Amino acid sequence: MINRVNSSFPPILNATDLNKDFSGTFVHLFGQGLGDTVNALRIQSTIQDIYPGSRSIIYCDERWIELVEPLPNCSIRLYPKAHDPRYTKGGVIGPEEEALKSIRNEKLLNSFLAYHSSPLPHQLSQGESTQESIVRSLGLSPYIPEFRPFVPMRTESWSETETLLQKYNLIPGQFFVIAPHTWPSKDWGKENFEMLGASLYQNYGLPVLVAGLPELGRLEFQGALNLFGLPLTVVAGLIARSRFFIGLDSGLSHLAATFDIPLVVLYSKGQIPAFEIRVHSPYASLVLEPSPGTPIAIETVLDIVGQRIRNPLLKPPECPACHRPMMYVIEASKGFLNRRCVCGTQRLDRSEEIIVNGINEAHETPSPSIPSGNESLDNVHSGQEKYPPSSLEELKQFKFWLKEEQPHSFTLSLNIQNPYKPILISEIPVEMMNGSPKYWFHWSLDGTFQFCRANGYFPVHMENKPQPTKLESTIVFAKNPAGESPLEIPWGGRILKVSGYGMYFSYFSWQSWATPIRWVALSKKVLLHEGALKAFRVASVIFFMDPGPKTFKYLLRSFLMTLFPNKRFPPQSSEVDSQNE
Repeated sequence: MINRVNSSFPPILNATDLNKDFSGTFVHLFGQGLGDTVNALRIQSTIQDIYPGSRSIIYCDERWIELVEPLPNCSIRLYPKAHDPRYTKGGVIGPEEEALKSIRNEKLLNSFLAYHSSPLPHQLSQGESTQESIVRSLGLSPYIPEFRPFVPMRTESWSETETLLQKYNLIPGQFFVIAPHTWPSKDWGKENFEMLGASLYQNYGLPVLVAGLPELGRLEFQGALNLFGLPLTVVAGLIARSRFFIGLDSGLSHLAATFDIPLVVLYSKGQIPAFEIRVHSPYASLVLEPSPGTPIAIETVLDIVGQRIRNPLLKPPECPACHRPMMYVIEASKGFLNRRCVCGTQRLDRSEEIIVNGINEAHETPSPSIPSGNESLDNVHSGQEKYPPSSLEELKQFKFWLKEEQPHSFTLSLNIQNPYKPILISEIPVEMMNGSPKYWFHWSLDGTFQFCRANGYFPVHMENKPQPTKLESTIVFAKNPAGESPLEIPWGGRILKVSGYGMYFSYFSWQSWATPIRWVALSKKVLLHEGALKAFRVASVIFFMDPGPKTFKYLLRSFLMTLFPNKRFPPQSSEVDSQNE
């Protein structure tokens, strides 16, 4: 959260330090989008539950007023008209700046600033969504161990939902909902959704309800039921009663994540790391483009739907490298499901073997094993091997993890694609595809670092030798080293030069998702939250990796603020990331 506030500004909430009998005011600055709102409502409602004697001031977009009006002990303040995918030439972006000025001028007593959508500087390196960052920064982690959005549903909304179900002869659990509308920069194409809807109806014989914005167009296919212009809580009720939801990186997908139904969410044309604005549901399959600019295949979506129809509440397996859920899918083809983790590690499942006698057998987590590389085909490891082979003879079985006396250091030679490139099903040798294992792993560089770090080994030296299509990297790992040494790490198509593994794990351990739009913005986040000196160090690393006008601007700004440490500015609208959902 934003820490650079003056004495007239409410301090930032830290729930670990504030007594539960607090009876003052919490100020919440919701984002402008629908997704921002339903995610913020989870945090606001949790805070209200913890502090039942408190009241809330909520700044929000007027389009979602029906979601916040029924909340108890709340005062609602509306932002000006926002940007909208229907009317892209009008509206306001980032009204939080004006809201902050209003709060400062009001000089509220006995109050705290609570929800605010500005991410933390460590968000990317920790693989957190914006919501997870806010939960952590407010001290709410013990109260929200698994984040989910929240939609306050009224009795009248459920009644209206039931009326619509009867009117259109919809049987609960026996229809699909698809949401094809979003911003042009994130859409999947009307034609794709129409072909998808027609296939769903043909394959399952169930009607397909189309939810969204009438101005952005109806979908026409056999089995389609276009229902536009309904109250949001009724749309939520229909989604809750459906068999399956399929949508985009948009507000309705976040709204659907409130309910325990299977979801497929398509991250099309992604320009920022998909985990930043992740749809939070343990029952969601989050589908990425196989590679930038390669559209998500309709067959991939249909294959995932087929698997989830057989087991609706299937949860993703745990990553063996970083232990996060492997919630992303980049392909479903030829009887295989190609999964990807936040750390970039991949898992290839035989999709026909995922459900065996109703048991999620393929999602057992195998014993830990050392990765042998990053982007090499010999780094696809069989899930039936207890200890997959390493690139070094000494580590072929990697048995020293099991010994009480472990070596002080070891060296790995890895073949690395820079920028990161996931391995696709078409690139896997036929003999491996025809083999018997249920699953294989393909380790990323970040996954390798995270696995070794969890076992007490840290990178202390790295050499990179260019090859025709990749880099041959030699990395020395040491167990609990006394100090740090500079590292040169393949990163985002460039070479990142950091002072040591501490800086890398603090700010840059998202090599698998590195995008210019986010590394340029990283130093300003550090400036907002950790001060000018740290921001200058981060900005220097980024500038020397990617010299240009934007990276120089943040380098200069942080440098000037080290010279004038007492100068404080409110966060500008350009410094507040908006999801525009």
